[in-house]
Amino acid sequence: MLELVDITFEYNEKKRIFESINFKATSGRLHVFLGRSGSGKTTLLDIAFGFLKPKQGRVYFEGEEVKEPLSSKAVYLISDPERYFFERTVLEEASYPLVFREIAKEKAQAVAKDYLLKSGLSEEYLLRDPLSLSKGEKRRVALVSSLITGSKAIFLDEPISGLDRKGKDAVLSWLRTILSEEKVVLVTAQKLDDFLELKPVVYIISNSKLIEVDFSTARSAYRTFKETGIVAPEKVRIGAILEKSGVKVNLFTTDIEFSEQVARALIKHAY
Repeated sequence: MLELVDITFEYNEKKRIFESINFKATSGRLHVFLGRSGSGKTTLLDIAFGFLKPKQGRVYFEGEEVKEPLSSKAVYLISDPERYFFERTVLEEASYPLVFREIAKEKAQAVAKDYLLKSGLSEEYLLRDPLSLSKGEKRRVALVSSLITGSKAIFLDEPISGLDRKGKDAVLSWLRTILSEEKVVLVTAQKLDDFLELKPVVYIISNSKLIEVDFSTARSAYRTFKETGIVAPEKVRIGAILEKSGVKVNLFTTDIEFSEQVARALIKHAY
């Protein structure tokens, strides 16, 4: 478990980012943070990871206070991790974290190869220059290099930003794998739509506060988005409209499943 207790953070006396924030992240759940540009999404990850120290309040991970970066227990991936690629091949890049931990190179590469193939990259990619890959493929390599270390928590800053549909699907597939391994997962995002099918716990950063979105009904969720000025996901907007007519749908599904739900509900309601 990761816990932030009474966190207040400010860059200077005139710019307070957070005020008395309390938050708990449990293993096996996806925690998504939304907010306008400059609201403090990345800053919150920095505080939780231990990169930044709050003016007041404390951060705890697995019951121990975080007094320095969680580098030995967690992984923090920025939105463009390829900036830190420096090995010659995809296989060398993905296996580097294990080699750095003094695991034999051959063993490290065998583990990395297995992870890379499971991520959807074929063998022909393994000897390529990682910088020659597409943005989505680079993101997969970065995720692999983080997962093979056995980290207990994953911090992802806008992991699907700028990706095409194929790239987004690959990252979402990896998130399912990470969550099934009971890791603590924190994600920042510009939009929630693509993450809804993973049944996330969702927070909006607004006016220095952390507001949890109430998904007990689509209308209650929509109300929170509207009050904070954040664009609600399409599923939430449609769900809220349907609820006014007495029709309730499950928001935490794939786009195809959601469309089928809506179609069945409308047909049933019509007759």
